[in-house]
Amino acid sequence: MSRQAWIGHSVYNCPMSAPNLIPRKLNCRFQRCLLAVVCVLSLLASPLQVFAQTAAPPVPTQSSSTLKPTQSMPAQVTQTDQSTTETPSPTLTSEKPQIQLKEVDFRDFPVVRGTFQLRCPTCKPASTLTVEQVKIAEDKIKIQASDLQAEYTGIHLILAINPTAYWLSHNNKWVSALDYTSQALKRLINRPETNGSDLFEFYSNPDVKKTGMTDGVGFSDRLSEYIKTVRALESSQASFEAALSALEKDNSGREKFLIYASPIPAYIYLANFQALLKRAQEGSIRVYFWTNDPFNMLQTITGKATLEEVQKTGGEVTLFKYEMTTLPNPLDMLKGAGYTYKFKYLSFLRETGKPNISVSVSRPGEEDLVSNVVQSSLQLVAPKIDFIAPPETLHFALNPDGKSYEPSSLPLNISIEFPDGHPRNLKLATLYMDGSVVQKNEDPPFGGFEVDLQNLMTRDELTFRVELEDELGLKATTPILSVKFAMPDPENKEGIAATPAQSPLVYGAAGLLVLILGAGFILTRKKKVVAVEATPDPETEPAKEEAPASRKLISLLPDKEKRVETYEVQSILASFNRLDNENQPAAERPALVLNAKTMIGRDKTRCEICYEDPSLDEVHAELLIEPDGTATIRDLNSTAGTWVDFKAVDDKPVRLHHRAILQFGNIRVRFNSRDRVVQGPVPKPTEGGKEGKN
Repeated sequence: MSRQAWIGHSVYNCPMSAPNLIPRKLNCRFQRCLLAVVCVLSLLASPLQVFAQTAAPPVPTQSSSTLKPTQSMPAQVTQTDQSTTETPSPTLTSEKPQIQLKEVDFRDFPVVRGTFQLRCPTCKPASTLTVEQVKIAEDKIKIQASDLQAEYTGIHLILAINPTAYWLSHNNKWVSALDYTSQALKRLINRPETNGSDLFEFYSNPDVKKTGMTDGVGFSDRLSEYIKTVRALESSQASFEAALSALEKDNSGREKFLIYASPIPAYIYLANFQALLKRAQEGSIRVYFWTNDPFNMLQTITGKATLEEVQKTGGEVTLFKYEMTTLPNPLDMLKGAGYTYKFKYLSFLRETGKPNISVSVSRPGEEDLVSNVVQSSLQLVAPKIDFIAPPETLHFALNPDGKSYEPSSLPLNISIEFPDGHPRNLKLATLYMDGSVVQKNEDPPFGGFEVDLQNLMTRDELTFRVELEDELGLKATTPILSVKFAMPDPENKEGIAATPAQSPLVYGAAGLLVLILGAGFILTRKKKVVAVEATPDPETEPAKEEAPASRKLISLLPDKEKRVETYEVQSILASFNRLDNENQPAAERPALVLNAKTMIGRDKTRCEICYEDPSLDEVHAELLIEPDGTATIRDLNSTAGTWVDFKAVDDKPVRLHHRAILQFGNIRVRFNSRDRVVQGPVPKPTEGGKEGKN
């Protein structure tokens, strides 16, 4: 019978007492009190007594009332088999890869790029990797990486505190274990990798939670503020479980660390603590346990088993004492952590397939670390080549010497395409003529050839093809090209090329013809310009009784360049010049008034003069110009109003004078009357006359 069962049986089933010694009722009460005292003493001494036993005690079935219910362990948790001290422990293995291969990119094949993260919590902290340490496996072939770039992508570190009386008790220098914890974590302030991508948090019982810190400075400051107000609480693993859950939910790709600052849990909490450590192993979370051990519980078998679970996460146990001369250094814990590596290598693949790609890393004093396997897809097709603008017939001309012909050579060029989308180096391009090799290109440009025709003039036709081989050994061939020869008739003198003596005569005749045509063009243009200048000036000569509203101007372009024979110039009645805030002309083209009735506003379909300004109504004002040139304007009940020389205008017409300042809402313009506006072509100023129109 167990101790608890025996105690319960004794208390609630009091045996009969000897009638000659003590009354039965009093004897039963005495035994119950005595057994209650024994029960209390046994519970207080149980951790030390049980830890002293040679065999591990049974796991308690119920957790403490101060703890939250722990999650059940997953059914597929993989534990590393740790043997006892009699047998050497085997190398730690895990079903989870120590390297996370995240991406493999074949777009620049045969150069292949990829990305991986070193996520091996059980590995010792070390410096960043070098290119010599990384190899890539394509199926069964291992290839040395040709380039490696380390990019810092951050860590996620959480400090979980269990503020018990033991953890907050001070030594003779008035320093507690929590103070030592704060001093150790201040070293994070000088961490060189900090670039804003880190995340620091700390949790404490019962429900303290500080998050959102991205560097060691903010983390240390918040921790110092917490120490000033902390108070001793009952022992609980609630902060450890909350921190573990937060790290499990983090999918950002940061490397995860958890520091648990707490006295070693009592025996009744050890099973729950070990279950949480197993969850950390599954989540690739490295746990560092900073603890003090006033009862030497770490020396027991169960305590040693707890330390092994901590070490399986890759972390360590640091024992805090009342006199600490050397504090744990978090910079050593985080050495080389938080990096994402981008690698590049030259592929050995030579055919279409689905290769399995993995990465292995060699570190001094350790076995090679291996990544997960990524199955990629590679589609390789031979290049596509063809002749570029090949001639179907080659026409020859006899040179003046009467012996040789032109052209003397035939240039051939081919286009090279990669239908699989993987441009790569070429190895050899061979030109075949009538089935025989005439040229090989082993260096760029691979697609250019030159065929000597001096000894081939007697042929009627030649056939060509090109064969290309790339660096992968894939070959491509062009379609067969047939080129026919057209030789000149020996009796036909037109087929003979011009001699040097004839060339100057031909060039001279051509030059003389160009001069004659140019002189004729200049004379014709001059006559037309004079005719236009002879047009009577309406200012100096009386106008005809019935002057048309518009007239036609003759284009002075040469006949071969004429597209439209005539165009119309409409009469300009007035114009608006846009003004700035200082009433100076703005850099905009004037708005021309071409109709006797002009609507001003924002609607382009109903207004002749439009300004894109929200202060204008769709139809804002109306401008009227009489035949004698008199101009009036009236407001059309607009929202922002209309002004003439800074005076408001209502629905009654107001007469305008030359250079009057008009304002429509926020738009300010200067009105130019017809007397100052050009109508038709601009005449030159006359000597002694009035100013020309502009």
